[in-house]
Amino acid sequence: MNRIAKKYYRDLKLMIPIRGKQEKRLLQDVKLRLEELSETSSELTYEIICSELGEPKQFAAEYFSNVDSECIVKKLRFSYYVRCLIICIIATIVITASIRSYYLYRLYLEVQDSIVTEKRISIE
Repeated sequence: MNRIAKKYYRDLKLMIPIRGKQEKRLLQDVKLRLEELSETSSELTYEIICSELGEPKQFAAEYFSNVDSECIVKKLRFSYYVRCLIICIIATIVITASIRSYYLYRLYLEVQDSIVTEKRISIE
């Protein structure tokens, strides 16, 4: 696959944010078609790809108009919950690390104060 076909593929992947089985299969089929176009045409341009497959925006819009909307909503909702879970886990890790660092710093200061650095001896 040449550079222009890769650009089209990247643009298409941006337009299809959901990565379910159907979408992966669709992207694989498009990738195979782009490889075929790259092999058959020596001077492949972005316009030629768009004339064969359609603009990435149009391609994605047609795909989503043909897919069941309930399925799309379900996938988007699942990805929302996963994203929220990841954010909560990261926040918990950051808070725990901050509290641990605070207590370790206090312990460090206590140990620093208890170390004898000078010893004064007074002779009478």
